[in-house]
Amino acid sequence: MKALRKSNIEALRLISMFFVLIIHANFLSKTTLLSLEAPITVYTQFFFASISFTCVNIFVLISGWFGISFKVKGLCSFLFQCYFWSVFCCVLSYIIEDDKTLNLNVIYTCLMLRQDSYWFVKSYLLLYLLSPLLNTFVEHTTKKQFLSVLISFFVFQTLLGWATYAVNFFESGYSTTSFVGLYLLARYIKLYTPKWCKLSPQKDLGIILLIIIITSTISFISVRLGTKTIWIIIYSYINPIIIFESLLFVVLFNKLHFQKKLINCCATSTFAVYLFHCNDYIFRPYYQRYSQYIFNQWNGIEYLCIIFIFMLSIFVFSILFDKLRIIIWNFLYRIYNHPTY
Repeated sequence: MKALRKSNIEALRLISMFFVLIIHANFLSKTTLLSLEAPITVYTQFFFASISFTCVNIFVLISGWFGISFKVKGLCSFLFQCYFWSVFCCVLSYIIEDDKTLNLNVIYTCLMLRQDSYWFVKSYLLLYLLSPLLNTFVEHTTKKQFLSVLISFFVFQTLLGWATYAVNFFESGYSTTSFVGLYLLARYIKLYTPKWCKLSPQKDLGIILLIIIITSTISFISVRLGTKTIWIIIYSYINPIIIFESLLFVVLFNKLHFQKKLINCCATSTFAVYLFHCNDYIFRPYYQRYSQYIFNQWNGIEYLCIIFIFMLSIFVFSILFDKLRIIIWNFLYRIYNHPTY
């Protein structure tokens, strides 16, 4: 019998994907110019950045929390979803802009063979392929050895990958190397539950809010003082503070217990939100451009309401349209397993 999805964690999965939309609509590149004339706008941008920069880490941590069970069916389903959306976005762009021509570059883009296409897909795919090896390590190592590996990994990543940029293979958290660390971290926390994970949900939320306020305030002050690099360093996926905040989100939502069919249904298509709006044919030509337009046209609460509606529209469309992908996949899978179907 298939395990019932926990709605509390599935809700966090949905929230983390909405955080991705927030990051990609947040115009931090303009903070230096706006810091003097619109300080409230800049601080608000940093505040939301301090919340939403947990998105990628949360997504990987959830995988580690439950553990990836490597299956060929799961791998094929994942790849089918990626290529379904890649081809759909390409076709959609050709419909909207009928002057485009088909060339080798288009094929490379659809097949995700370009270096800048769907970076998360490639990094997560390798993590998926490595998961049997990682799970074997987790199952056969001692708690002391496990903790030693984690401490060594994150000290190395923090000092050489984040603080000094002495090595580039962590790629600021955009690499499988970083994903492996997050995966193992979540496995350790789930298996051994350190004392600090047993705080009340209210205390977890309080610590998260404190981290958000501190990081957004430091970033805001750094921009006002003209030291732009500080907030760039803060908003890195491998910033240990961001990692800790991400982990706290997972720990917090694990303590919330509720079951909602709607949440579970939507969560099965969570990844579609990323695959749609981050596609090369959608992201810069449409998502980024219209986010920029909204930012330039409206201010304050009015801006927040309009950009929220815009992001929510992308979110809902992606999840609803992905249900077609699920129907097609299930149909193809039944044909493969029952040729006489």
